[in-house]
Amino acid sequence: MHMDSVIVAAIVLILYLRENKITFTLN
Repeated sequence: MHMDSVIVAAIVLILYLRENKITFTLN
């Protein structure tokens, strides 16, 4: 199983969305 890859992908997406929210907030 590649559960580690799925977890890493989920974390990356969450961090990416967080950065976008911060950017939108600053704008």
